[in-house]
Amino acid sequence: FRYIRLDEYPEIPVDLDSFRAIVVHSDLRRTGYFVCGDAKINQLYHNIIWGQKSNYLDIPTDCPQRDERLGWTGDAQIFCRTAAINFDVEKFFRKWMRDLCDNQHALGGFPGVAPLGQYGNEPMRIGWADVGVITPYQVWKQFGDTRIIDENWESMNLFLNHIYETKYNHESLVAENGNYQWADWLSYEPLETCGGLHSVNGKILPEAISYWNYLSSSYWVIDATYMADMAEATGRDRAQYDKIAADGKEYIMKNFLNADGTFKTAILNTMQTPALFALKNKLVDGKAKEDMIARLRQNFADHGNCL
Repeated sequence: FRYIRLDEYPEIPVDLDSFRAIVVHSDLRRTGYFVCGDAKINQLYHNIIWGQKSNYLDIPTDCPQRDERLGWTGDAQIFCRTAAINFDVEKFFRKWMRDLCDNQHALGGFPGVAPLGQYGNEPMRIGWADVGVITPYQVWKQFGDTRIIDENWESMNLFLNHIYETKYNHESLVAENGNYQWADWLSYEPLETCGGLHSVNGKILPEAISYWNYLSSSYWVIDATYMADMAEATGRDRAQYDKIAADGKEYIMKNFLNADGTFKTAILNTMQTPALFALKNKLVDGKAKEDMIARLRQNFADHGNCL
């Protein structure tokens, strides 16, 4: 919720009863609650609830305190599972998916914001474009209602086919993505885009291109896996989507990972996100998996046990 600042207010001391704050957000029924014995964690959860209220006004924005107030799709897909635990957001997201699909690119890519805004409209930005598959999946898993799948099936299918045909390759999609990726936005890791670590003198580093293509192929696997599950849930044939997911895993293993579970692009071995995606997609097993987990734990320790 918002704070206000008073400049040159005529009454000293300030009478807080002179002000009335009105909370405005979509009318969502609270469904999730959490409390524990740690006051700081309870306060964190309280802040999360208020953050969701403040950002869920007809569309899922990423921050309500500035004039931007855009429906950033990456933020929406990352948070939608938590959102669905905290509040009954099924109808909210069924409506917003119409906004998203109304602005889907003719080739299948979803934009970075929905509805379209003053910026962020580019399709096929990794993690943002994938909202078109991830949101219906998460809402279906939480509420058990397959309508959101059926309502968006054609749009999801078009997007996944575009991924499959282009291998979600950054350079192949420059005409759509504008030769830029938000990627692991605002992370504290190498190759981070907002801080300019992905380029030198305006030229994108080869390591950054490799990283982006690894992230996109990781989402390729996630999207296809979700589509397979949604196909089965709605009486469709899941076999073609299982194949697309399997082909995505094979593509990653061939182009980005060594047999011992290390990444071919050396700098990725110093980072957390690449390993987390590999573990999520079950790309490594045996000793390779054990070694990757060990490197990841060491990375946590080297950064004060923080992500």
